[in-house]
Amino acid sequence: PITDKNTVQKMKILWLDLNSSYAHSSLALPALHAQMLDNKNIQWASVSATINEDPGYVTAQIIKHQPSLIAATCWLFTHEALLHILCRAKTLLPDSHIVLGGPEFLGDNEHFLRSNPFIDCVLRGEGEEQFPQFCNVWNTPEQWTDIPGICYINNNGTYIDNGIARVMDFEK
Repeated sequence: PITDKNTVQKMKILWLDLNSSYAHSSLALPALHAQMLDNKNIQWASVSATINEDPGYVTAQIIKHQPSLIAATCWLFTHEALLHILCRAKTLLPDSHIVLGGPEFLGDNEHFLRSNPFIDCVLRGEGEEQFPQFCNVWNTPEQWTDIPGICYINNNGTYIDNGIARVMDFEK
């Protein structure tokens, strides 16, 4: 987004690293971050927590960063707490977008997205190469149609499923 003709506003991505315990940590953030090191228009922040922490406290940590985009991996053992926290965050930050990925989204995602309208989209499959593409158009859903692996409900209420994202350039 451009605030005036001389100043580019940085996109703020907040990674919510929610785990079942601190002994488990996701490799998704460093993998995604490595794909986007050259993008100087992105400001990264993260909030790490476990499912045993107070959802209000975790939400407050998210809110203080005022992110443009909240991203997280959804796991079998974290999805309930994750959705509870993200619903609160979206209520307090209605202009923030929320994108999820992870093994919970390998199947059909229509029911999930219709049941959780505060989630803007999910990435199915290996999203490391698609996430940077998504970040270029995160606030323009009409441009999401060409992103492999993205699933979302468009402005007309139609479920869009762009298949499974696969790593095409493993060396990268």
